[in-house]
Amino acid sequence: MWFFAQKKRWAFVAGLLFEVLTIFSNGNGTIAALFLVVYLLLTRQRREAIVSGVVLVACAAAYFLTLHEAPPSGDGPTNLMRMSEYLIYLSGAHFGFDYLYHHSLEWGLVSIAFFAFVLLFRPRALFKEGNETLICVCLFLLGSMASIAVFRSGVADIKNLSHSGRYLMYPHMLMGLMFVFLLIKLETAPRKVVMSVSVLFVIAMAASYQYNADCGERGFIVANKRLRFSDYFYGWSDSVKQQHAAAVEKESCIKGIYCISSER
Repeated sequence: MWFFAQKKRWAFVAGLLFEVLTIFSNGNGTIAALFLVVYLLLTRQRREAIVSGVVLVACAAAYFLTLHEAPPSGDGPTNLMRMSEYLIYLSGAHFGFDYLYHHSLEWGLVSIAFFAFVLLFRPRALFKEGNETLICVCLFLLGSMASIAVFRSGVADIKNLSHSGRYLMYPHMLMGLMFVFLLIKLETAPRKVVMSVSVLFVIAMAASYQYNADCGERGFIVANKRLRFSDYFYGWSDSVKQQHAAAVEKESCIKGIYCISSER
């Protein structure tokens, strides 16, 4: 996106290269590339948007046509209710795990209400020239969280996976971005109002950061124990699940996807 923002031919070519890398780096790389095209449209680079769109379609097709389907995880099927529940938990995951883990639904609903308030409060104020990057990053975060809810809500323990470290980056970034949006929309407000909102938000973020840091440190200790004392973290004492995990590892290794045993 930074390269595309330079509006120079060499930078656009470099941007296309990073777009390709983005698509092939992860599943939601396709979502990121989609909003790169949207960014080009918002910044009135229509020809570049067409080229970027062609790259997106071609690379996404190559990515998904050559993708190996993972063996069944053993968890149940998902549905719209579970997807919605997972998205709510993920939305509130910024505010910690231990105590708040038991109140994930409430914190998720509060977070979604805050997101909705910020986005709907003076909506036109956000759509000014220069804010295209923020808008597209926000759409990327929301799209990634929605895709996670669709493809990961079939797990048995929705709460646990919604607080997984590899997914926490999305609600963390989105919460910070909402504060930036709020400042943009308070541009014409009295200075006292802006300062009051800023102080309250900074205190809340500092407290949540400390809470997350403590939870993360304990999480590293737990992960260390898992790595040392269990070949597969898939049912600590369930022999059937352990056998299933071993079968998944064997199939993954045969297909050339990943061999866990060679990395231990």
